[in-house]
Amino acid sequence: MKKIYFLLTLAIPLIGQAQTDPHKPKLTGEQHATLQAKKLQLALDLSKEQAVQIKEEIKKQREQLSKRKQKRGELNAEERYTLHLERIDRQIAMQSQMKTILNEEQYDAWRKIKSHQKHKTHRRDRLISRQRKDGGHRLHPN
Repeated sequence: MKKIYFLLTLAIPLIGQAQTDPHKPKLTGEQHATLQAKKLQLALDLSKEQAVQIKEEIKKQREQLSKRKQKRGELNAEERYTLHLERIDRQIAMQSQMKTILNEEQYDAWRKIKSHQKHKTHRRDRLISRQRKDGGHRLHPN
């Protein structure tokens, strides 16, 4: 009985991690771009023209992202370095595009939103790495 209990305690967390979230629908690139543009339109009080321009930029990014995901695999140090440089260049280009699309007040608000997203992602990544170190048995993110 102890062995069965022990095996179940090991198997349940693994089963839970292997499951995909059935409530989270898969979105197409177009749908994702539309949602993001609408959220920004709401948060930044964008005009329709600005929303359309931002949607187009987001669509371009999503297309590039899907191409990069297909190329992913084992990378050596030089390839990893060039990918980091390319990512930073894309971020700089997006920032300059947003500067041309948005007015100064909207741009400042957009920067705050991006900063908040960055911190949120960083916290999530730290939690995930802690869970991996602890074997996935962490209940609280403290």
